[in-house]
Amino acid sequence: MPKIPSVIQNSAFYLFPTVQDAEHGSNFGGTGFIIALPSKRHAKYGYGFLYAVTNWHVACRGSPVIRLNTKSGPPDIFAIDVDKWVFDPRFDIAVLSINLTDNHHIAPLHEWMLVTQDFAEEEFGPGDDVFMVGRFMDHAGKDRNHPALRCGNIAMNPTPIIQENGAKADAYCIDLHSRSGYSGSPVFVYRTPGSYLVDDPRPPNAREQVNKHRNFFKLLGIHFAQFPEMWEVTSIGKLRHEVSNEPLLTDGKYIRGLSGMTCVLPAWNITMYFT
Repeated sequence: MPKIPSVIQNSAFYLFPTVQDAEHGSNFGGTGFIIALPSKRHAKYGYGFLYAVTNWHVACRGSPVIRLNTKSGPPDIFAIDVDKWVFDPRFDIAVLSINLTDNHHIAPLHEWMLVTQDFAEEEFGPGDDVFMVGRFMDHAGKDRNHPALRCGNIAMNPTPIIQENGAKADAYCIDLHSRSGYSGSPVFVYRTPGSYLVDDPRPPNAREQVNKHRNFFKLLGIHFAQFPEMWEVTSIGKLRHEVSNEPLLTDGKYIRGLSGMTCVLPAWNITMYFT
C-alpha cells in the first residue's frame, strides 16, 4: 500500500470518561475525528463549521471528554458532558459542534471526502483497500495522542448489522483487525494507479468519463464494532477438532469471541447530521 500522508495520521482524536482520565491517558475510551463543513452562506470567504464525530456508544455511554493534540505544549482537553453530543437512535454515531484554533494539531476531513451512496455503488466494493486511524489503547501515547493505522480490505458491501444501541443498520464488513479503543475511528477507502485486476471493458469515450474516479481517496465511514463469533469451550482449552477423545468442559457452552471482521457505518449516514 502507499505511504499514508502525515496529515491523515493526525485526523483522529481520543475520548475519555473524565478530564482526569484524559490528563493521565487512562486505558479507557475511544476514538473520534473532525469533519469540516463549509458555510452555505459564507463559503466563498472560507467560513465553515467543525464537527467532532464518534460512536454513540463511546461518547454517550461513558467517554464524552475529548483530548486533542496541540502544535506546542500539552494536549487540549474538552470537558464535554454526555448530553451535549447529538445522536440519532438509528445509528451508532454521535456528533458535536466544536471550535478549534490554529494551535490544534489535527486534520479536519472535508465534506467532499465523505463517500456518497451513489459513488460507492458505482465505483468500489469487495477487495478495495481500506485503512483506519485510531487509538491502539495499549500503546496510544500517555502525554500526547499517537494514533495507529490498521489496514485491510472491504469484505462485504453494506448489509444489516446490529449495533451497540440494539438497532440494525446497513454496514460494511471489513477484513481488518481491530480492538477496543478503535471505536469511532475514521475508515478510509482508496485506489491507486494500476490496482484493477482486469482491463476496463468500456469503450474509450466512456472510460475517460470515469477515469477521474478510478484513483481515489475517500472517507468510507466510521468503525463501530468488531463482528462477533461464538467459540466453543473445551476441557483443555483447545478447539474441539484438536482434542482427541476429550469431552467439552461444559457441553454446548460457548464464549463470545471476535471474528477479525470490523463493522463500518457508511459515511453517508454521517452527513444526515449536517442537514
